[in-house]
Amino acid sequence: RDVRPHRRRRRVGNVTGSNAVNVFLGLGLPWMIGALYWSRKGGGFVVPAGDLGYSVTVFCVCAVLCLGMLTLRRSVLGGELGGPSWAAARDRSQGAGVAQALLQKRVVAVSSSSFCG
Repeated sequence: RDVRPHRRRRRVGNVTGSNAVNVFLGLGLPWMIGALYWSRKGGGFVVPAGDLGYSVTVFCVCAVLCLGMLTLRRSVLGGELGGPSWAAARDRSQGAGVAQALLQKRVVAVSSSSFCG
């Protein structure tokens, strides 16, 4: 068990900062490039509106399931990430497997909705 709280805070800050940079660069940069390109061409940067209802619903269901898994791990194992040493090795792969399966199901559901109409 890591008894140094300053390391935990740094790890959380690192993950949060990394996700923020990924979102800002992954969404903002292509949007800015597209807007600049079309402003120089004399046109407008038009993005057709789509239906986000299904996508948001699938995301919310997966998020609730993931939070439920973390809550269950906290009550059963005593911690979300690892728990006691006797359970950490076994459950590390299982917890990651469940989270990865949820992510894959979400991507498949949203992608099939986009392609199939």
